[in-house]
Amino acid sequence: MTKSPKLSIGLPVYNGENYLAQALDCLLVQTFGDFELIVSDNASTDATEDIARDYAAHDGRVRFVRQPINRGAGWNFSETFRLARGEYFKWAAHDDLCDHTFLARCIERLEDDSTLVNCFSRSAVIDQLGEIVQDRASSDPQRVGFQGVSAANEARRVALCDSDRPHERYLGVLVYSQRCYEVFGVIRSSAMRRTGLHRPYNGAEKVFLAELSLLGRFAEIDESLFYSRWHDQRFSANASAVEQALHMDPSALRRFAWPRQIRSSWGYFAAIWRMPLSTVERAQCLAIFGRYLLQLGKWKRVLGEALTGRGTTVRLPERSLELRT
Repeated sequence: MTKSPKLSIGLPVYNGENYLAQALDCLLVQTFGDFELIVSDNASTDATEDIARDYAAHDGRVRFVRQPINRGAGWNFSETFRLARGEYFKWAAHDDLCDHTFLARCIERLEDDSTLVNCFSRSAVIDQLGEIVQDRASSDPQRVGFQGVSAANEARRVALCDSDRPHERYLGVLVYSQRCYEVFGVIRSSAMRRTGLHRPYNGAEKVFLAELSLLGRFAEIDESLFYSRWHDQRFSANASAVEQALHMDPSALRRFAWPRQIRSSWGYFAAIWRMPLSTVERAQCLAIFGRYLLQLGKWKRVLGEALTGRGTTVRLPERSLELRT
């Protein structure tokens, strides 16, 4: 290809033969077609390479890259962006799906409003068969609904992330964004280049979003066009905190694997100083960060992980970007 595409899609994958073909199919039939689809295989040992090479042979928009060794999920996510050429960028997971209009509708919003850096849609949860098992939050503001998040909190997150004020957007990510599906939106590449991309530790997707929030507004399409698949083969379903840390960075030494809350908290703090903010906005962001640190339940979990080396296992675990390659 000689002409740069409007959009680059980065799909990092490791041993994703189970759902990779479905993910590629849903992207290749999008109504918006001016994109390149970069599949970065992190030295898979299953049929992932064969599947991806077959798609690349039949559709010129697909670029397949085979990594010689597994360098970890965090590195692989960032690598797909480093290979990208588009004005816009989207991360995709091998087991998720999206509506065939997802790209077109997100890019339309970004083209219409230069102050937006990220556009995404509401999300729904699908099972291993692709059936929707959970959709939007309850209409009752006090009731816990979609994915354990109340409608009131969801509305608050959307409003804050769409604010003209950086500290309010930062608050929306830090306190109200719980599943972080915003990372699968369509993002301006120029804004992504000013961030640290996806760092090699669990929870880094939220650090990335915190940085991005300080650069511009987020817009959410009020319709479920993104489908997050929860299934038993997901790495995060039964992995310990140490296993998750090594999944993110295989070269990490177990005894030096800091709990993810400590590493991510440092990332949130550093973002305040890395991004171009006024003195007043920086002070307001620091106050929000202080509020975030005072959540007692968080540090109880940190202590538990430090003492046992294990995370908490639940039936439907919190969805983390870096745990799906």
